[in-house]
Amino acid sequence: MLIYTVQPGDTIFRIAMRLGSTVELILAANQLPNPNQIMPGQKLLVPVLTGTVVRVQPGDSLFRIAQRFDLPVEVIAAANNLTPPYVIVPGQTLQIPLILVNTKGCIAYQSTRANGVWDTWLRSPSQVGSTRLTFNLGGPATVPTWSPDGSQVALVSPGGTLYVVDATTRQSRMLLGGLGEFAEFAWAPDNQSIAVTVLGQIILVNAQMGATSFVTNGEAPAFLPGGNAIIFTRAASNGQQLLTVNVDGTNQRLITTISGPDPVSQLNVDPSGQLVALMQSGPEKSIVLIAELASGRVFTTPLTVVGRDFFPRWSPDGQTLAYNSTIEQPTGLTGQIRLVDRQGNLLTDLTDTACLGERIAWSPDGQYISYPNCLSRLPQISLVGLHRSPVQITAHGINVHPNWRFQNCAANSAP
Repeated sequence: MLIYTVQPGDTIFRIAMRLGSTVELILAANQLPNPNQIMPGQKLLVPVLTGTVVRVQPGDSLFRIAQRFDLPVEVIAAANNLTPPYVIVPGQTLQIPLILVNTKGCIAYQSTRANGVWDTWLRSPSQVGSTRLTFNLGGPATVPTWSPDGSQVALVSPGGTLYVVDATTRQSRMLLGGLGEFAEFAWAPDNQSIAVTVLGQIILVNAQMGATSFVTNGEAPAFLPGGNAIIFTRAASNGQQLLTVNVDGTNQRLITTISGPDPVSQLNVDPSGQLVALMQSGPEKSIVLIAELASGRVFTTPLTVVGRDFFPRWSPDGQTLAYNSTIEQPTGLTGQIRLVDRQGNLLTDLTDTACLGERIAWSPDGQYISYPNCLSRLPQISLVGLHRSPVQITAHGINVHPNWRFQNCAANSAP
């Protein structure tokens, strides 16, 4: 569903005519207290009528079809003039107001779409349907993360155990327990190991066998592009140190010290290995910084009045940094997707429909950013690109923590 920002003079009828929708579809997709009163700046979900038609099969229900196409039941019902209890029969044809985004890749995300149970699901924006990857391994803090070759997903379960899941067979391997639920980890570029924080220590874990080795004391590990060294943080008396170390624990080097007692986390190295983006978060504000590894220079990014920015992520070409920046609107605090250059200078703000403080992920081609929006009752995965309207691609359960690989998902979608 398109995410549309109401303009002065708009009515639901005019929006429907302009975008190829209907008043009934827009009303079905949005919980509007008064459909005759919409305000400039208000965000609406707009289902778009297309030529997509599905034939009802034995055993189908409108709810199952709605899950298959990641649309609310009410939206499909409105597109087909159905009223509760939404009775359908085998052989019946239904029109589906479906939007597919022409970009490659497979998004792994955390969802409660299966009866409220947290797990990792997969979705290709250019294909219909989502596929369940894990079973009873998820939680609201679980962050599914693709291996660099896109064959596996690593995650930390709510019990604090590091798992790796094969994306083809869906088989999971338990690698290491005793972690915190929010433990930060990073894949090595060769897909063979994972660096993870365990009780203030950085441990290297073999992704196949689970064998471990101690690297150094520190937090928030991230690999440099060659895979032979790790960048990490460590608290010191004069601030938060940013350091590098070889994976065997040798050749430790101080890059710079970030002033202040507030911890540093969420490190993200640009593809060239020249810069690292990070977040320094405290009780009053959280700010995104960029550090130059060769010189130790630190660039700041522009803060909004609220002063809360999260989850910096470099674009695939390394020229643009995106992050979730908090702004205040008449309806309260919300997130916007902000883009800055390699020195932290503001380029543009893509959308102000993001959930507050949620993770984001770039598409492999650098054309889109995925993020959860909070326009409806529960967060839903959405996509936004430069000069493109945002599109919501999920509609069932809570959907958060997107992570994007370059290959499309397997085509076997599951309700």
